[in-house]
Amino acid sequence: MKHIESVRRSGASAEYLKERAQVSQKTCEHLGFDFIDLCRSVTTGEMLWLLKGSADKVILLQRLMDKTGAYESITCEVLEPMAALIKADEDLKTVAPTFIPPDQDEIDRMLLDE
Repeated sequence: MKHIESVRRSGASAEYLKERAQVSQKTCEHLGFDFIDLCRSVTTGEMLWLLKGSADKVILLQRLMDKTGAYESITCEVLEPMAALIKADEDLKTVAPTFIPPDQDEIDRMLLDE
């Protein structure tokens, strides 16, 4: 997540950086995330929050950040652990046979039946 003040203050004091990390950690933990770290991208200067938790809460965190007006932009990258990919593949096997794509026509169905 990119924080305008953080980008402007890339040379900020250690005290300021500690304070920002503490505030970010408390907020994220309150929402149920495990706060891993607050990092600065050397390439872009953006501040990145590394979190572990439910993707469902990301929307709430983004809305909270939007309401402050302090952020130029907020993006989120959801990473799926291998265990989740394996579980999803197992679940997919039970759902896939009942799903009919909206663009499937009769010819497609005949070919799939063969």
